[in-house]
Amino acid sequence: MSRDEITKEDVESVRDRALTKFDENFNSGVYDERDVDKFKTDDGFVKTFIRGPGRLDEAVDLVHESLKWRNEFKINDITEDTFERWAWERGAVYFHNVDKDGHAILYFRVKEHKRGEQPTEKVKQFVAYWLESAFKEKPHEKIVVLFDMASTGLSNLDMDLIKFVITSFKLYYPTLLAYLLVYEMPWVLSAAWKVIKSWLNTDAQSRLKFVTKSDIQEYINKDQLMEHMGGTDTFKYKYIPPEERESGKKKVTFADQTPAVFRSFSENLNEECKPNGIPTGKVKMQVEEYTTCIRRQPCSPTDQINGILNQMSRLRKIHEDKINSLSCRRSIMSSQDNEENCFNGRLLTIKPAEVLEFSAADGSKEAFDIVFLTNTLPYPIAYKVKTTSPEKYRVRPSYGIVKPGSCSKVFIYLHAEYNDNVHKDRFLIMAMELTDDNCDNAVHLWKCVPKDSIMEHRLRCIYNPCARSPGKLPRAPKLSAEQQLIKISDQMQSMIRSNNRQEYLIRCLLLSVFFLYGIIVVILFILIRHPEWLNIQTTCKSVLF
Repeated sequence: MSRDEITKEDVESVRDRALTKFDENFNSGVYDERDVDKFKTDDGFVKTFIRGPGRLDEAVDLVHESLKWRNEFKINDITEDTFERWAWERGAVYFHNVDKDGHAILYFRVKEHKRGEQPTEKVKQFVAYWLESAFKEKPHEKIVVLFDMASTGLSNLDMDLIKFVITSFKLYYPTLLAYLLVYEMPWVLSAAWKVIKSWLNTDAQSRLKFVTKSDIQEYINKDQLMEHMGGTDTFKYKYIPPEERESGKKKVTFADQTPAVFRSFSENLNEECKPNGIPTGKVKMQVEEYTTCIRRQPCSPTDQINGILNQMSRLRKIHEDKINSLSCRRSIMSSQDNEENCFNGRLLTIKPAEVLEFSAADGSKEAFDIVFLTNTLPYPIAYKVKTTSPEKYRVRPSYGIVKPGSCSKVFIYLHAEYNDNVHKDRFLIMAMELTDDNCDNAVHLWKCVPKDSIMEHRLRCIYNPCARSPGKLPRAPKLSAEQQLIKISDQMQSMIRSNNRQEYLIRCLLLSVFFLYGIIVVILFILIRHPEWLNIQTTCKSVLF
């Protein structure tokens, strides 16, 4: 959605409602005063929380989530000097070049990150610094995130960090991300990324693109693409510390056509630079000849099952290519149709969005409806269902926990004698964050959790006297063709792991047999070379017995 489509009335509505709903937080130091002043005076800052028309309620909740996190993370106080020099010299995260739509590209060189090598909070802070840099320079311009997975393995996969990146774009910078590219993902990590994909709602999944060297140019032009990705850009990351920049040893030349926020520089004073995605006044880079090419090491199949898995991967790749190149528009329209009856809250996605329609199935006296609660966050969410007329309804279950990436169903039954005046009743869906899946803890937390930490959504009721046929019962969405391929791929990988375990046991058994055979051979060899040992043993037996 263009920022120009957001009206002055929308901005004022979000500002007034947030100031009213979270009045205590604004006046008690829960938020950073600098962010509070900006929120009260800068309309452009308020616009960054509004994802689209009719999503003002969501924007009000996002204001609270973002401002609270910014204060807890001390985001306004993070500078280049906050981090040690090794963090910059490694070059694991940096801006460079733009995509076909002019969006700056934030590169994550995943192979440079080792899980557990550095404190997780420090790594998150480093990523937050880059997001905040882009947000401050161009708050209404979107960016592209590119995870370069070439030459990576299990030691490079940090699920906690990926959760942080996803949560940042969902709650803290809700309008900053254009889309996210995952380049050359090794098959050994595919299962983990399927789990990650399950955390996302339909809109977020449409922004997640898995690309390879053969199709990445659908998003990024060849001259803006680095050589190991099939492009012509010869680039090698190099960090130049502030003392060298300030001493004048390094001269800076900026390209005129490059936006101020995304620039790179060269040592040659008269050499014009290419547009690279680097915030001015932040980390500087220089372009040199890139002499080595990163190559992704293929994994050869070792048995028939691996061959089947590779075939499934190729089929899935063909399916994704068709979606991206031929059916993109249709997929977007389908996603909009699926989501038009969903309320995308900050904690849960709720279906139906506004109205509970009670009608009886064939052969049933009680009318009912079903509420689907989907958790797209990387942590569990507790929910509770309340109504203005508890004597009329039976709710099963009335409270519970929705695990990450899962969907829970709440059945609401209307007693037959209360079919009249249903339109006056209301249901309240409440949700809050949890640190574990313990339901007992959730029951206790409902009594002491602050009100501003609870997401609330109201549903009105109507009664439809027409009996619903089994074919019209509410149901969860069916698996798409891509999801079916992914499910089959998971099953094949499970078979591979089982097969590998069996092969390992067989190898151990064979080694044991060879070892015993070797011992027998050695004993026979000794007896042949020293037959008197056999006579000694015979004499000993005759003496003993």
